[in-house]
Amino acid sequence: MATTIVNPIIPFQQGSMVIDRANRFMSLKAHPSFNDLFALSTEIVAVAEAALTTFQGWDKDELVARAIAFRAAKKFHEQLFVKMATAIQEGVAEAMRMKNEDPAVFNDRHAADMADDLMIKVLEKETEVNEMRVPGSY
Repeated sequence: MATTIVNPIIPFQQGSMVIDRANRFMSLKAHPSFNDLFALSTEIVAVAEAALTTFQGWDKDELVARAIAFRAAKKFHEQLFVKMATAIQEGVAEAMRMKNEDPAVFNDRHAADMADDLMIKVLEKETEVNEMRVPGSY
């Protein structure tokens, strides 16, 4: 299945989508821009709160709309990071469960990944060696 705008995610055939999702979220949390994302989300909540607390009018509908916007921004901010942490915990739990249920499948996947990494390193070294040879000597 190819990726498209409608379906941007290719499901992982051998593992679990829960584990892959947890890995992506863990990578996101480890990335330096995660703190920037958190700060932007906090700033959006602060803007909504300031719009509510600094409103000087008497229009009750406007006041209610600003209160709803603030609560929605705050709830979204909280839920976003709670759901991210929950997804990571679920992925770790599923990985542990998969490892305990059938260690051969888990180890085979890990071995295949290691073999791919080794092949890439060997090919990189081979191109370095071939580039140092005198042309026509091989």
